[in-house]
Amino acid sequence: MIDYPITKGVRMKKMKYGQTGIISFYAKKYKKFISRCYVWDEKCKITDNYIIFYDTSNRGYRCANKPVRMTFNERRVA
Repeated sequence: MIDYPITKGVRMKKMKYGQTGIISFYAKKYKKFISRCYVWDEKCKITDNYIIFYDTSNRGYRCANKPVRMTFNERRVA
């Protein structure tokens, strides 16, 4: 489990390996906001300017410029 500190007034959730969700960010390449499904693993990281995540749709690592919006899939308990 990775615990990232408070950055610019926003507290990041504790990221666990295997955590999944959707990340939305402004893509400079496409000049619009896009959303991607991700899974968090040991190569993923959060810096002051960007987030590196594993894109499950395109099967590769991507870099998202901040600011980003991340949703987290919570594990359901029956």
